[in-house]
Amino acid sequence: MEDRIKYFLHVSFTILIVCYFGTVVSYTSSPSTVQTTAVPSSVPSTVVPSSVSMTVGPSSVPTTVGPSSVPSTVGPSSVPSTAGPSSVPTTVGPSSVLSSATTMKAFTSAANKSTSSMPSTMMSTLGSETCASLDYVYNVGNGAYYTWHVYNYNYAWHNMSFWGGHLQIPWKENLDDTCFYWIDSYFLTLSDKHKDIADIGEDILTSDACILNQNQTDNCILDVSVEMRKCNGHLLYRFPWNYSPTDDNDLNIYYNTYICFEREYTDTCESSEFVYTAGNMSGRFLNVSYGDTHFGWFDAHRDGKQYVLPSFEDVEDVFENCLPDYGYYYGSYFLKEGMPQDIGEDPVRLSLCNVYKNYYGNYDNYNEYEDDYYYDNNCHSYVYARKCQGKIQFDLPQYWGQFCFIHYNKVKVLPEIGHTEESRNDGTRIYSPFLQFRCSFEMAGTTAYRVNWYINGTLWMQTGPSSDANHLALKGEGLNELRLGYQVKCGVISIGTNVTSEIFSDDYYTGWKISDTSIKLSKNSYAIVEVEQTVPLGCVHTESGQEECEETLSLVDPNFDPDDTCKAGIRVLNADEQHLSYHKIKSLKLGEKWDANMKYRFRLSTIDHDYDDKLYFDMSLLVTKASGHTLQDTEIISTVQVTVTDSRLHWNKRCYSHNDPHMRTGDGRYYGHQIVGNYMMYRNKAYQSEVHEYTRYCWEGYNSGPVCACGVAVRSGADVFMINRCGNFTILDFLQCGDGGILEVEPIHGYRYKVTTPIGTIVIINLHSWGKTLDIDIYLSAKDFGNIDGLCGYFDGNRNNDFRHRDGSESAISNGYYYHEFTESWRLLDAENFLKNANRSLEHWDENNGGTAGHPCFKPDSITKNKCLVQRRKRREAAFRFETESTRHGFMTNAESKRERRSTGQDITEEEARALCNSSIYEAPAVREFSDKLADEDPKVVLTQCVYDIVHGNDTVWAEAHVNALNNIVASVISLNPVFAANNSESVKSFLSQTCLNNCSGHGECSETGLCTCEGIFRGPDCGIDLRIPPVIYDIQDGGMCDTANDDECNCFVIRTDNIFEGFTYEISTYELLFDGTRKQIGQSVNVGEYEDIFTGVCCAPEQRKKRSFDDSSDPSIMMFDVVISNDGNNFGQSKSVYVFDSSCIHFEHSGGIMTIVLKDGYCFIGGACVEQKSTLQTPSGCYLCEPKSIPYAWTHVSCGGDNVGLATSTLIAAITGSVFAGIILTAVIVYVRCFKGSKKRRTVEDIPSSQAYLSPGPARETWGQK
Repeated sequence: MEDRIKYFLHVSFTILIVCYFGTVVSYTSSPSTVQTTAVPSSVPSTVVPSSVSMTVGPSSVPTTVGPSSVPSTVGPSSVPSTAGPSSVPTTVGPSSVLSSATTMKAFTSAANKSTSSMPSTMMSTLGSETCASLDYVYNVGNGAYYTWHVYNYNYAWHNMSFWGGHLQIPWKENLDDTCFYWIDSYFLTLSDKHKDIADIGEDILTSDACILNQNQTDNCILDVSVEMRKCNGHLLYRFPWNYSPTDDNDLNIYYNTYICFEREYTDTCESSEFVYTAGNMSGRFLNVSYGDTHFGWFDAHRDGKQYVLPSFEDVEDVFENCLPDYGYYYGSYFLKEGMPQDIGEDPVRLSLCNVYKNYYGNYDNYNEYEDDYYYDNNCHSYVYARKCQGKIQFDLPQYWGQFCFIHYNKVKVLPEIGHTEESRNDGTRIYSPFLQFRCSFEMAGTTAYRVNWYINGTLWMQTGPSSDANHLALKGEGLNELRLGYQVKCGVISIGTNVTSEIFSDDYYTGWKISDTSIKLSKNSYAIVEVEQTVPLGCVHTESGQEECEETLSLVDPNFDPDDTCKAGIRVLNADEQHLSYHKIKSLKLGEKWDANMKYRFRLSTIDHDYDDKLYFDMSLLVTKASGHTLQDTEIISTVQVTVTDSRLHWNKRCYSHNDPHMRTGDGRYYGHQIVGNYMMYRNKAYQSEVHEYTRYCWEGYNSGPVCACGVAVRSGADVFMINRCGNFTILDFLQCGDGGILEVEPIHGYRYKVTTPIGTIVIINLHSWGKTLDIDIYLSAKDFGNIDGLCGYFDGNRNNDFRHRDGSESAISNGYYYHEFTESWRLLDAENFLKNANRSLEHWDENNGGTAGHPCFKPDSITKNKCLVQRRKRREAAFRFETESTRHGFMTNAESKRERRSTGQDITEEEARALCNSSIYEAPAVREFSDKLADEDPKVVLTQCVYDIVHGNDTVWAEAHVNALNNIVASVISLNPVFAANNSESVKSFLSQTCLNNCSGHGECSETGLCTCEGIFRGPDCGIDLRIPPVIYDIQDGGMCDTANDDECNCFVIRTDNIFEGFTYEISTYELLFDGTRKQIGQSVNVGEYEDIFTGVCCAPEQRKKRSFDDSSDPSIMMFDVVISNDGNNFGQSKSVYVFDSSCIHFEHSGGIMTIVLKDGYCFIGGACVEQKSTLQTPSGCYLCEPKSIPYAWTHVSCGGDNVGLATSTLIAAITGSVFAGIILTAVIVYVRCFKGSKKRRTVEDIPSSQAYLSPGPARETWGQK
């Protein structure tokens, strides 16, 4: 009972709403037309009373029908989400036709009429309900195409007429299967065939009806009746059972009952009232966009060509041309069975399929999965078509989305390559190609035909009459002299008993079709240019056919200078074979067939350098190395104009780590980072790039207090460059060069380095001159936009999502300065940390990423060539060197000091710090002269940072550090604006002349480039280093242990220090380190070292070797070098030693400060080489055997008979090789000695007393030792 009360209250409320909002439809007795009253404009179009039934169809029309138990949409569910744009209105049909949700009066007599009083068979009743008395009805016809929800609460009439006929309820036996696909509910059908519309008048007819369940289509689950009549030519239905259901079960059924209409047309071809045209033509395609369809027949005949909906078998060929404007995943419509040939004036229903690319659910990111899809479809729709006056027309449903039509022509132009045969005097047969065209059409038996050939619309020649297709082809010398790019058309005339009219083909374009000759290319993305080859190419060849018949198709910038790669450009790749920049095209030999479906795709991306990059390019499409056809060696086919967009996404966008350290994200949010560790500062996964930051406590020996950045690693692809000051010495080198040097490293001066990635991201590394700390500034590129994360934040122009964690979660933005959860989420994992995994396996740079990787830009001062690309003079550059060095460095960079804390004598107050910072920052040249070039840096924020650093560090040096950081920002931004720099050269020079580091320490002048010109004996970026003070060698490559077992020639060695300069000298003292504990000096030399940077140099040994014969039984020894260096050639520092040995048989042990050398069991050490036990040697003087237990340092003479002789042949080569190799090792040792020079002020290295070194053979493994 309670449900009944709610039901009737709901009905009453709905009627009131409908009366106010609905469109009023009046039937008058005089005119035969239907008048409408529109809904007030103030009422939203989406407001539909929940009790009012809505028309339903494909799910491209969102509906809000009835209570929650009613399905919200009824339509194609196979299309993801919705089958059209989200802007599709909820109401259907224009206001000029009858609304689908209109009001009506409450008829008292009808309301009191009981359904039980209706006769059970079809009958006629007049009563008082004449057509003249009907004021309002619901219109259904113009809103529904083939499905409709019967759900309504009132005893109302519903108009089933639409613009060209009417909808009628199907007979139970004719119910369409498509209904079962769209609707998981109940269906209303007639128990008997529908009465002919011509026999229905104003009298009310009642017909028995049946409600079916989808799963029980054979039996009615409920018998009902339907009332019908015709008023003013319109077919009306009424559903008396739906007005007053008798129980809750019936109520549920009535609420969820639908009709799948039969669409009956009364409109004929004689009338053109409801015929319209729409759409845009492109080649053989006619696209009718969403919203261009109307009520009526769409005329698909245009410019003398008939367009039809494509068939399902055409999907692969035309799908890309038939995509809707609003997305890949909505697909397009195709006829299931194709267009019937016998279509006439009577409309026929055609099965329609919605076909779309299924990206396995990845619809939102389908660009990332562009090659990972399959064609999916549903074929549960239909459309009506007819032919009037020879032209096919379609009744297109509204709001279904975009329709694509295609023009089919049975007469076609087909290009071919033929060959002429020529015999030379030597009997060789030469086959030369020529281009011809065949007119393809259906030929009837022996009927003769004439073909007219047109080029660019002008009759070129006639062929025929003939019944042989070969005689009708277009060919000739004149044709082959034409430049490709013309239009060819053929017209066929039948020459039989009756001459037919000329039937034309479509124009056929000859040459190369380009998908788009005007490209908009975002700096942040890429573009695809597709080239279709429309004619084959032929190849001149001999009878043997051994000639390589292959051409190339390329898209190039004719203004590109391969010798000037340091400017903006367009990177072009073969989109299908990324290792190529061009496409290979096969030219045909005699008998070979042409693949007419070949399309060549080029992938375009920008090469970025600075903010003044060129934005407009005219690219040339070229075919080269033609083989005997009309093309020349190199021919420009077409020009493609490229306009670069999104060029300012990254302007003045940077993230940084300054001083102790203060951080800033790419979108400009500041925060603090006072945690010791190793962190992912920047990561661009899309472009395989990373920047790691290493932080430690700022002061030596401290385990608390301010934290500073002391190291950075920059990675792109398989290249890794590192500056690491966290350990005993500074490492400035490439850890990995897997991509051969795609990172450009340019020293601005000895303490400032610029690292540029292939995509134009710039990392500026500023080393503090007063300690082992550094600043990191990352100037973001356009390709970083939307692609980076890490401590730099998520760079997308939104500051509120910058604190995105590694797992994708975000830290809420607050007024705080520290976001430890965020920073900790970016602590480096061991697997990605180059300090712990220096040999981390890295993927090579993806060619699709483009950038400068193919054409690296190396400035004159670039150190990449020297450190990564070019093998230095006899320097060990094998992968082993990187492996061993980087592994050593990983263990040496954790607990060392950064800088010594300077004592001020007393604590600095906040007021004092603020006064100092205020004057320093606001008087800085950057703020005073170029505040507009500060890349949005806020001096107020810098002032706060400066005060914090001085108070907590109790050191005024921080003020200078912040001033330098500001000046460096302006200098970097100016360098990114070369046009501005050129137009304002005087002011730029004036600024730079005030920015030299530490004001050149009073020992030089600041030049107009911002670099110090040092005076006298002073050198360095700030002229703060006295050349007379000898530099200290902190480390020698491989820790001074040169192992020849690793194929190391031990010719040249890297030394690491703090302050060496171009022209430094080194002295090498060469020793034989004897196994009896003594050493003999055998050489000494002084040379000029190879300078790499202020921290790194290379020393190489002279080309001199001490040769030792295979039977040398003198005291065994290894080579040892002592190396010292000097900046002025007079004052040398302390020496470092290098040992050259073969780890196959020698190994070192350290104990109590004593290093001992051990000869391994199972080996002899003969002539400076390792010889394996039982190895034999046969010479003219006899046979010899390695017996380490008796004689470990010489060959043991044995009889040449027996087993020993058998071994001689197999071991002779090994022994001789070992002896020769020993001589090579000795020479390498001597070479290393040259790296150091003694002087009067040099500390003398004394020979080791024999009492401290000893070695004797045998299992006891006696050793020599050295303090």
